Amino acid sequence: MSFIYIIMMAYRIDINAREEDNMAKILLLEDDESLNRGISLKLEKEGYEVLNASKVTDAEALFHGNDIDLIISDIMVEEENVNI
Repeated sequence: MSFIYIIMMAYRIDINAREEDNMAKILLLEDDESLNRGISLKLEKEGYEVLNASKVTDAEALFHGNDIDLIISDIMVEEENVNI
């Protein structure tokens, strides 16, 4: 989790450049429910809007249906043959 936080801190300047009315949107793809919720809570506390997905297909749908600023993804999600 500290690695993700470091990435967020480095990216904070650009992601906060959005208008005040529009919070930066982060797409979080994590299939472990407790990790997903913990990371989401931390990011929301920092002021980001978090869209959660536990499957690649769900993340793909959220990606195409929203203006996403940043994607944080688990590298070991259990789905095959999906192009995101």
